Amino acid sequence: MTYLKIKKLLQNKKNLTTKQQRLCDYIIENMNEIAFLSANQLAKKAGVGKATFFRFLKDANFNSYFEFKEDIHDYISNNINSNYWQTHALIKNKHNNDFLYSSVEEATNLLTNMMTTGLNSSFEKAINLIMSSEEIAILGCRTSKQLAIYFENILLPLGKKINQLSVNEQMIFDKISLLNSNTTLFLIAGAPYTSIVIQAVELASKNNISIIFLSNDISSSISSMSDVILLTPKSENRYTIIPFISVIEALTNDLLSRNSDKVSRNLKKIDESLRKYNQVKWL
Repeated sequence: MTYLKIKKLLQNKKNLTTKQQRLCDYIIENMNEIAFLSANQLAKKAGVGKATFFRFLKDANFNSYFEFKEDIHDYISNNINSNYWQTHALIKNKHNNDFLYSSVEEATNLLTNMMTTGLNSSFEKAINLIMSSEEIAILGCRTSKQLAIYFENILLPLGKKINQLSVNEQMIFDKISLLNSNTTLFLIAGAPYTSIVIQAVELASKNNISIIFLSNDISSSISSMSDVILLTPKSENRYTIIPFISVIEALTNDLLSRNSDKVSRNLKKIDESLRKYNQVKWL
């Protein structure tokens, strides 16, 4: 892995100067374009001077702009391949005929490695933030949309006010604009990130909304705006949401357990309504 410098830079973004943070944000959001830009062009597009840009490279321990571009290239190759290309590479692999076994094996390895990512301490912070919030707003776009809806449904017995932002993407900014300051935004998103997700988090952050970020990558500017990051391991060979589901279900089970009396009452009400209107058949 040869992209350690750029990875460290992205992780330490909060410690940079204002101009360097602006430059870092531009790099994060335009990584795929950097290969085609000169140093002068990049600095101009990022809205900083050439001298600022080269100080930025020096502070990040890059010996040259060429080395910086090579690091960016390696980082993209290993971290920001789209779901399409991951799936495309997988199905083109003629040597992999046992997809069931390999998928289960990789999922097992991912789940086994989850606790090595610092997830445990962030998990407790997320629980406390959700418990102390008056309202939970949940956002997931594209392949994360169904996860967001699933999270809303299994959280229902908790009895907490839930604002689902994921169903109608055209109304996301309207809804975020009306959230009160005692709301926590729970964002589910994996790399690469869409513009709408990044802009939605920027709006929430400006409105002093607390943000919990469930992801498999911290390269986006979303990380610097989040109060809690639930970082899961990422598959190198295929797109998968299994680690996300595991975290969502663990959070839900923990929250329901800590509020067991209230949850029991709510489950009883739900059960009575389902029976009354013949919505379920118990054998």
